[in-house]
Amino acid sequence: MQFKSKFKFIHFIYTCMLLGLLLAFWSPLGFLLGDITVGILTFFWRGMTVLFIWVVLLLLFIISSKGKMLIAESFCALSKWIKLLIIVFFIIGILSASIKAFSPPTAFKALAIDLSMLLCVLYLASYFKRYPEAINWLIATVIICAILYFLITVGYLYAVDYLLHAPMNKSEYLSFILNQLNFSNKRFLDHFISWFLPLLALPLMSSNYVKLMKVLSFIAMVALWFFVIAHASRSILVEYVVILLVMSVLNYRMTIRFFFYHLSAAVIAALLFIIVNSSVGLLSVLERDVLANGDRWLLWARTLNIAIHNPLLGVGELNLVFYLQDYPHNIVLAVFAQWGVVALAAFLLVVLRSFIRAVQLMKEYIQSELYFVAFSSVLAGMIHALFSNLFRMPLSQISLIFALGLLLSFMRTKSVSLRIVPLIGMNVFFVILMAVFIILPMYYVTAM
Repeated sequence: MQFKSKFKFIHFIYTCMLLGLLLAFWSPLGFLLGDITVGILTFFWRGMTVLFIWVVLLLLFIISSKGKMLIAESFCALSKWIKLLIIVFFIIGILSASIKAFSPPTAFKALAIDLSMLLCVLYLASYFKRYPEAINWLIATVIICAILYFLITVGYLYAVDYLLHAPMNKSEYLSFILNQLNFSNKRFLDHFISWFLPLLALPLMSSNYVKLMKVLSFIAMVALWFFVIAHASRSILVEYVVILLVMSVLNYRMTIRFFFYHLSAAVIAALLFIIVNSSVGLLSVLERDVLANGDRWLLWARTLNIAIHNPLLGVGELNLVFYLQDYPHNIVLAVFAQWGVVALAAFLLVVLRSFIRAVQLMKEYIQSELYFVAFSSVLAGMIHALFSNLFRMPLSQISLIFALGLLLSFMRTKSVSLRIVPLIGMNVFFVILMAVFIILPMYYVTAM
């Protein structure tokens, strides 16, 4: 897994993105007891992680002219309509944050995160296209996180059960899984699994990987399926039903191989879960009423009502929490309520056009395992966004940039040369985004 070329600064930027993923995944504060002090420290850790991930990456983009060129290449490769819709979408977001937001600082910071995320996706698209071997480092990072988290969690459960003679009941286990020994964002686990679980099938499906990589990928796949079962994640189960239906139509041969590995991993994970469950007693998806969704129906109805009463500009990005005291758990309703109907139309058109284009490219890359898992990862993540808080916390989005960047890397691009004026304009834009991250938190408090 070595880059064929000599070290370049663009490799350092990618390394920082992977480091940001690790920082978003692991929270050292999870090893402490959950008192008020730890709560304050966790808030501080989240803020510092956000500062590193987005501000440092923006600073690196300012320094690297090659990095800006990669971003420009990907953006120029988009169709004129897609570029126009993206511009309209963010203009509406700026107007919404300026005019309608209950908390403009919160809206502008969230908007800056969205823009930074778009820049990272565009950067990774060109980067993966030029250096496809770099994907191996992403897979290795996911493997390390999945396996170590599984070993630590199960080890801790057995330690509590046997050494301390204090068995953990089902409700305590779910609290532990979401908070203790967990991530900077307590809902990051679902997002991590959605975007990266399909990617772990790549070493198993491709002949370009050594046996050790295949074994580790399968073990990591088993570990993540264990948490799908133990965490009773209904949305992830829905994702794989959709993947099965869609991908069977587009590429049934690859789908059979893909689901063979995932079903094998899920069966082993279920057996492991039964073993652990017999000792400590956990809540599983089998014990959960999969049709019980009363709180979400009410939440979606309230979100729709807010959207109807604020149709033009919405209430501002990340400002629904001030009205709902919660988040909408649905990306379509979130965009409608926070950005308005025009932005929603732009968002849906971009998603629809991108899906159609991805389906068209499937014919061209029918033999590509990488394209298959990239398509599956994005499909899983977007289905998950219909049931979860994809844009609730900035740390949830760090998984998204890798999956979207990987899929976008298959589009045709042309080399571009940036003149001095565009370079200066991009630097000014990056500095403005950095200022939003650094200055606005001094004027308000928000959960990140």
